[in-house]
Amino acid sequence: MDTVHLRSAYQAVAAAARNGPFRDPGTDEWNTAQILGHLIANDRLVCAVAADLIDDGEPSFDNESAHRMTLVDAIVASVPDHECLVQQMERQAEEVCALMESMDDDIAQRRVTVSSFDDKEMRMEGPEPWCSLMNVHALLHLPAHTSQILALRLQSA
Repeated sequence: MDTVHLRSAYQAVAAAARNGPFRDPGTDEWNTAQILGHLIANDRLVCAVAADLIDDGEPSFDNESAHRMTLVDAIVASVPDHECLVQQMERQAEEVCALMESMDDDIAQRRVTVSSFDDKEMRMEGPEPWCSLMNVHALLHLPAHTSQILALRLQSA
């Protein structure tokens, strides 16, 4: 499966996350570290499903746990600083891309039962081709979080 758009989207997230300093978010918003923690949690789920597909399993994808603040905050707390968190997100992204690149078109087209939401809004639900979910991830999900991070950047005086 081609990962050009996926890799580009991950690179944009990492570049934005390295372009601080960042302001504190408003109420009910994630800070930059929490956004990265969420992406790491989400990508762990993506990797598990992708590996199961490659191994001829019948996985389902539900990203609800990637929105749990207990998990997101634990991921953030597990690294010593912001740069290490960005690097962890990049390593997880590399795992995602490696798995996607090892898929042939038949595997990428297999349907997966999906329950995927973002910002409390359902994005996809029901059986979907895995490649469709990954396209949403590359073209909508990751760019939305890049925009969130950029919006938190402190402007120079």
